Amino acid sequence: ENHRPLPTRILGPLTNRIVASIAAAENHSLCSTSEGDVYAWGSNGFGQLGILSSNNANGNNNGRLSPRRVEGELKHAFVVAVAAGDRHSVALTRLGEVYCWGDNRSGQLGTYNSALIGGGGSSSSTASASPSSSQTNNNGRCCHRPQRVEGLWSLNPRRRAIAIAAAEFSTLVLTMPPTVSATGESSLASLPVNTIYGWGHGNHSPMRVNFPSVVGGTTMQDGITTVYARSICINPIAIACAKYHSVAITADGRVYTWGLHSESLGIEKKSTATTQQSKNNNDSSDWATSENKKQSQSSTISSPQLVVGMENTGSGRAVAVSASESHTAVVTSDGHLFTWGTSHGNDVLGHKGVRWQPIPRRVTRVHRAVGVAA
Repeated sequence: ENHRPLPTRILGPLTNRIVASIAAAENHSLCSTSEGDVYAWGSNGFGQLGILSSNNANGNNNGRLSPRRVEGELKHAFVVAVAAGDRHSVALTRLGEVYCWGDNRSGQLGTYNSALIGGGGSSSSTASASPSSSQTNNNGRCCHRPQRVEGLWSLNPRRRAIAIAAAEFSTLVLTMPPTVSATGESSLASLPVNTIYGWGHGNHSPMRVNFPSVVGGTTMQDGITTVYARSICINPIAIACAKYHSVAITADGRVYTWGLHSESLGIEKKSTATTQQSKNNNDSSDWATSENKKQSQSSTISSPQLVVGMENTGSGRAVAVSASESHTAVVTSDGHLFTWGTSHGNDVLGHKGVRWQPIPRRVTRVHRAVGVAA
């Protein structure tokens, strides 16, 4: 293969165009331009380039070595951001629409309408597709034509996205507060906070991510312990998702995570007593796997939980986040970088000789950071 150890400028159709956003996955890349167009290149085994995949005996899947414009429904849309999962692609338009195409075997596209997909977007084209074409498109479970996620756009009130993220099996979207009233006039219909929706991992419909609305604690006065609870309003402003977990940053600079594996989540495992109490309360936020040969334990968090460990370090608020399969990275307003999780290689987390870091830890030699990619 033609590997390139040094950065090389991408030319072709992008020669005289200004790139506005980029995204890269395992085998394909995406970008959007200042003109609102989307270009894709790389592997096309699942239609993630916006081209009908035609795998054959020679392994040709209509992949592209140079950028090619993605058309279909995006031809008349103005795209402002793109995201790439391992085998699917996502685009965000200026109107707040979300379009997906590529692999849909885990529901990554946010639609059940896959019967129309394998051959190319209509029942007639699917019926006329050759048997080999149907097989190479995984029995209609892949879509090479961008489709708008109607599960968001058709809601009443309509949900307009402002950020997107994609991983191998899932897609995550950050939407604005809905603005509609009973009379049809523009006004806030709910709390003025953003909302996160996600789909994938076998779920084909957008599902709202519910943040905790109440926090509790205890106070002691005159020897009397008082248990209290207070309402909180969480407003997410940035998102990231990986193979097994997702991350969100809120307007007050806090970090929330949910998904699998406590190391990637940055949340310490519960003590035995707490775990037993959770089981008694039918709490599924911490569970033991059957893989106890190495005395290891895997945790799952189904709803966002606050990550602690960065707020008292004098590093400022969290402003940017990125997530990989097994670790998470966050940049703060003071330009510091925090990482946590696990890695297969040395120094991937930025901590010398450390491959396992279960809670956030500052990367000491990074200063004035403004963004991060993992």
